[in-house]
Amino acid sequence: MLATAAKCLKQQQQDGKALQWASEEMKGDRELCTAAVAQDGHALEFVSAEMKGDRALCRAAVAESGTLLKALPEEMKGDR
Repeated sequence: MLATAAKCLKQQQQDGKALQWASEEMKGDRELCTAAVAQDGHALEFVSAEMKGDRALCRAAVAESGTLLKALPEEMKGDR
């Protein structure tokens, strides 16, 4: 499993949208999701529901792609 996680992390660093093919468990992994949205903010679409509620992850996604701001929950839109 560790080798799979390392390989998946490397893929996310190269293509964030590759997260769509990751296991549900990996879609909830903070390190993996952070790597994915840092590479492509739109990878936020593929993270677990729990991770979509993570303010730091959402901020990282918006930092990479400002157009995602409109897709955030209202309570996060005012965050700085």
